Amino acid sequence: MFISKIPTESSRKTTDPMSEYFGFRNHLNVSIDEKWRGYKTLLFLLAANPRVKVADVLYVFKEREKGGSKIVNGFRFIRTYMTEILLVTRVEHRYKT
Repeated sequence: MFISKIPTESSRKTTDPMSEYFGFRNHLNVSIDEKWRGYKTLLFLLAANPRVKVADVLYVFKEREKGGSKIVNGFRFIRTYMTEILLVTRVEHRYKT
C-alpha cells in the first residue's frame, strides 16, 4: 500500500511507519504532541528521535470481522495526509543532530 511508503527520512527506518502497534525499550527524547496521535504516532516519534535503533517484528492479522479502515479515499484525506507529511519533515529538521 502506497501510504506506508511515505517519502521521509524517518519512514525508512521501518517497513511500516504508519503502524499503530509498536513498543520501545529506551527513553525517547520527546513527549507525544497532541497533533501526533493516531496512525502516524510512530512516524513522529522516529522523526523526533533520529538516532533511535529500530527492529521490525512480523505480525499477521486475521481478516476483519467488523468495521473498516480508518484511512479513507478522497481529496480531503489526501490533503490531510500531505499536510501531516510536511509536519513530519519539520519535526525531522528540528531534531536533526
